[in-house]
Amino acid sequence: KNVRDLLYEAAGRSSVGFSQEIHQEERGQPGPQGSAAAADAVAVLLLLLQVAAVSPLAYYDSFSALLVILLYLSSVTSVKFFVKDTINHGFPYPACITGFHMIAVCITIFAWGERPQWKEAMAVLPISLLNSASLLTNNAALVFGGLAFVSMIDAMGPFVTFLLEVAKGTRPCFHLMTIFSVTIASVGSVLCVRGEASTVNGISAMAITLAGISAVLRSMRAVWQHDILTDKSVTVSPLHLVFWNGFWTFWTTVITMMFTNEGFQGIQNLGTVATPALLFLLLSIPAAVTLNITQWYAVKKHGALMQNIIGNLNLVTVIAISKAILFEEVTSTQYIGTILLVCGTILNKAMDVSRHSLEK
Repeated sequence: KNVRDLLYEAAGRSSVGFSQEIHQEERGQPGPQGSAAAADAVAVLLLLLQVAAVSPLAYYDSFSALLVILLYLSSVTSVKFFVKDTINHGFPYPACITGFHMIAVCITIFAWGERPQWKEAMAVLPISLLNSASLLTNNAALVFGGLAFVSMIDAMGPFVTFLLEVAKGTRPCFHLMTIFSVTIASVGSVLCVRGEASTVNGISAMAITLAGISAVLRSMRAVWQHDILTDKSVTVSPLHLVFWNGFWTFWTTVITMMFTNEGFQGIQNLGTVATPALLFLLLSIPAAVTLNITQWYAVKKHGALMQNIIGNLNLVTVIAISKAILFEEVTSTQYIGTILLVCGTILNKAMDVSRHSLEK
């Protein structure tokens, strides 16, 4: 009960309002137990669809590859959930939050026993600049928009990634099945945004702009990451790349804080922050560390486009949480969008396997 009350508070609802819904049963309407069971069933179905979308990875690659992707998906959703609730509970400093995350990434790599070399640092600097800009714009978007809405705008990334790879000449322009799979994923994202607009508050032009910029920057970063990770002349360990990415992102974040209205207020006010905000901030840190590590391995193993499409599946988790815990309405448009996202993911993986087989 206490956990649910906290989640309702994070969502801007109260458990009192929910308790008033309980009395609907006395008026002949469905009681909370029935509605909760139905919501749980829908959430389980959505999560099973998500697992089905990534299950081909276990068949074509390995079970460990599937596990990395599942960790990646869970961390993507968790970071956004915890950052949003940190902001909602009185700590509206997205740059400061990003800085804490990057410090934790670097400490984790050192604790792992890795010892990155300075000569490796410059290779990662351009990616880190894109990563920093992507994180800052995404966290800033959460100040102006809802968690689910920002997640759905982010889901536009596959189309941008596809265009970037075509422009670089690393992917054929007129491979119809690949175009079809990317289109399915993009249309699914659009449908989810359309459905979200009718159910969630916190939609603004600023949120759309910042989340859209974040999606473009993230696509550019993924393409550049894949180039480095597959370049045979680069012999740097992926964990070292993760470390230097965190290192450069931290310093670019500090510079950003110096020239924005946020400044260093987050650090100055850390001692007076409310307990719920501090709790969500602490929870966001291990999620961010997991996200940064698994994202690099996902790009290396599956490529920029596939990693971007798989990342969109966090949308399914967001919808499932909204339905099972917060009892938000999930529209038929969102269900259709989710199915299209799942189908696009499976189809794109099949096209990648087919393309690599032909190249061999």
